[in-house]
Formats: sequence, C-alpha cells, structure tokens
Amino acid sequence: TNPVTFRKLLSHTSGITPGGYRGYADGEAIPTDQQVANGTPPANSPKVEVLRPPGEELSYSGGGYTMVEIALQDLLRRPFEQILGEWVLTPVGMRQADFTQPLPAASHARAARGHDGEGGAVRGGWHTHPEQAAAGLWATPSDMAAFLIELWKGHHGESRVFDQTSIREMLANPVDGHAYGFRLIGDGDATFITHYGGTVGYTAGMTMNLATGNGAVFMTNAEGGSNLGREFLQSVSRVYDWPMFRETRVTAVDRPVELLQPLTGRYVFAEQDWQVSVVVEAGALTLVFPNGDRYGMVPISGGPMEFIHPDTAVRAGFDVEGGETRIRLYGQVGTRETGSNR
Repeated sequence: TNPVTFRKLLSHTSGITPGGYRGYADGEAIPTDQQVANGTPPANSPKVEVLRPPGEELSYSGGGYTMVEIALQDLLRRPFEQILGEWVLTPVGMRQADFTQPLPAASHARAARGHDGEGGAVRGGWHTHPEQAAAGLWATPSDMAAFLIELWKGHHGESRVFDQTSIREMLANPVDGHAYGFRLIGDGDATFITHYGGTVGYTAGMTMNLATGNGAVFMTNAEGGSNLGREFLQSVSRVYDWPMFRETRVTAVDRPVELLQPLTGRYVFAEQDWQVSVVVEAGALTLVFPNGDRYGMVPISGGPMEFIHPDTAVRAGFDVEGGETRIRLYGQVGTRETGSNR
C-alpha cells in the first residue's frame, strides 16, 4: 500500500538508508552495484534498506539513487554511463561530462586533483565511485551550465530534451524546500533552483533563476571550497543584482552555553508537515535538518535568542511563552515537542 517508487527514490523521500558515499581510494578494491546495495565487502557503505515508511520525510539517500542505477541497468541491459550519456549528457550538450567509473585513463590529464579539508592532496588524485548515479559524474562548470539552461528551456516549453509538463511537475511539490535534489530558494519570479554537492576532495554548486534563466556554477578541487563558492555566488549576486545570495550584515554577541541548552529539542511545523532538531555542538547552537544538513548558528544582537548561520544567512529566533518554546525559521513557526529537550 506504500511502495518505494522512482519518484520517492529520486526525491530523497524513499525512507532508504540515509547518507552519501566516500568512494574508493587509489588501490582499493571496487565493489559492484550489488555489493554496494547489500553492504558486503569490499563495499565501505552500509546496506541499502528501507528504514522508514516511504514518503514521510526528506532524507538525503545516495542508496536510493543506487537503486535507480541498478533498476535502469536491469531494465535496459546497458551500462549506466551509456544510458545517461544517451538520455541526458549528449542531447543537452554536456561535452566533457562522463559517468564512467573508474575515470578512463584518457581523461586523467584533464581532471583536477582533489584536496582534503586541510589542503592535502587526495591519494591518487581522486576516489572512484561505482555509485555512479549518486556520486560518479565527472563534468565541467560549462557542462553543468548547459544542463541548467536546458532545464530552463524545458520549464518554458522550449526544450527538445525535457518535457515542460514533467519539469513543472517535478518542481511543483517541494518537500522541506527540496525538489528532486534541488533546493528551491526564494519565491515567485525570484525562485532559484540550487544544488550543492561534494565528494572526497571536491565541492561544487550551481543555481539558476527559473524565471530569467540567469545562473552560475562553481567547482572547486578542495573539500574546503564551499566557503569560496558561497563568496563567488555573493559576488555574482552583487554584480548582477540578484535578490538571493546577498551578504547580510549583523553583529555577533556572546551567549553562554547555559542559555543555549534550554533551547534544544525537536521542533515540529505542523502546518508545513516538517521538523527540525536543535542541538548544542562544540558550544554552539546547531540546527539539524531532515536531510542531514547541520547549520552551526551564531548568536546575534536584536534579541536574547536570535541566531544566524554565517554561510547561508539563515536566521532562527526562539520564543518562550506559557511553558512552550517556539522557533521562527524560514518565515514559519515551529513548536518544540514535549519532552524532547535534553
């Protein structure tokens, strides 16, 4: 009565094992798709299984995309890289993009070597990802820009690759602000579809205004590159006068951990049917979202319980009244569950 469907797999609402993949370093044995799915050696990731009722909540699941990868290959009896090459990469004009894993030797000279969070080089340059659908795409910023442009054309009925009805349906019912891997930021004619991603040694991001088609893509060959990427988007936003990704100037203040601890717990947004958890980590208030994102919040002036996430400018405020604690987030109000404070 509640099956796992392709829509649920692709929208990260399948209830399947959460999390992503670290890949396999140079010299490590590479598992098959079936070994990845079963969590058997040499796979280094947990078994892919349904852990929660499908359709109940958003939770990033690389394993869900592995299920899609296996299903497509079983159905069409062709390698995944050939299927996606024929369906998407070639028609869209993504000239450098390739899902082949391991990366073919002929492409090694064109591949940027990855670096960890401390700036050290990744052994062998990069990891191999047999989990192609979730983490195995090699591409350039121009490739991803071509993909975004074709999505925009599809949204406006001008694409020969993407059907307008399908694209609009895909983006019409976001869950916690996410639609099939994209974050929908803003509203109306200022809605940007945005995706950030990363593997060992790399971080990347892309965004596009659905109304105008204006967008930007960044790629970095370092795990610490996300901060640079955000500065890049801020700069683009200033120059081209975008309503999103602009800097927010606030004044940080000190708040002792004793004042933060009473705010922890799980907050439910009944009208929107989603939730967020609040914890204290390393002395800082942290928002934990259903998809696994963790936002370390900085206390700011303007009230005793006002906070901001420095990288995204997401704000959160807390109000305590009549024994209830509420959170103000994304223009909505959530109420802490009774007994969830620890």
